[in-house]
Amino acid sequence: YDIAKKPETNKLYGSVRSNMLFAERYYDLLINGGKLLTIMDDGALCTKEGKKFRKFIREKFLIKGIIGLPKNAFINAEVSPNTSVLYLQKKKNNREIEDTIFVAQSKNIGHTDSGKPCPEKHQLLEISKTKTMDEKLNCE
Repeated sequence: YDIAKKPETNKLYGSVRSNMLFAERYYDLLINGGKLLTIMDDGALCTKEGKKFRKFIREKFLIKGIIGLPKNAFINAEVSPNTSVLYLQKKKNNREIEDTIFVAQSKNIGHTDSGKPCPEKHQLLEISKTKTMDEKLNCE
């Protein structure tokens, strides 16, 4: 995997986040114009370590949307990483650029911080129905 190689020496990094490697594999499996919906650890998106990964995403995919998930999204699995849903489309050629990127933040995905169901405040369905960034979301 190219993401696992140091740019200056082409040697492998000591460790690489598995979700970064999966993204490169997804790229290999998609046809041109193919779409990918995945959940990504924000560490891969927002840290210095993720710089090469972000560059890879921008070069290989059109970013169609990013939906931030609340810290408690995986509390029932006893972990609480910061995560986002990425909606990507494999570029058909290197000249393609993003038209618009849909961005939203969900503060509730149907359960409390302790993992108890709270479906009346679930926001992902509402977000999925939003057509443009200009539409206001009720994100309390």
